[in-house]
Amino acid sequence: MNLTSTSTVGTVAAEHPATIRVFQAHGIDFCCGGGKTLSEVSAAHGIGLEAFLSEISAAATATKSAEPVFTKAPITELIPHILARYHSSLWKELPRLGGMADRVLAAHGERHPESVPEMHRLFCALRADLEPHLA
Repeated sequence: MNLTSTSTVGTVAAEHPATIRVFQAHGIDFCCGGGKTLSEVSAAHGIGLEAFLSEISAAATATKSAEPVFTKAPITELIPHILARYHSSLWKELPRLGGMADRVLAAHGERHPESVPEMHRLFCALRADLEPHLA
């Protein structure tokens, strides 16, 4: 990853979606404010540039640890793993992603009526299908 102080927030977020959580944690707009450089946003938010670059780089390059193999595991091991690994994270992520989808619709829906409202509708439909399953 070639991350520099002149990299733009939008480019980093688009190329490395895991960095979005870093931007959100610092209150940095990666959508409409995506044209700002990492140097600009770190200064504006009072974050040391080197620490900020390190934090973004760590998020972008983080890899998940190897998943255990459950092909021969009893159901009493498999179900808790699925609940902890997948259901738990979806319960946390769906509201966050829903908020992001709502903000994109509000900010860009009128300018892009051919795509943004449909994206929002599809996300809401997916969420509505997933939540009862997760319960």
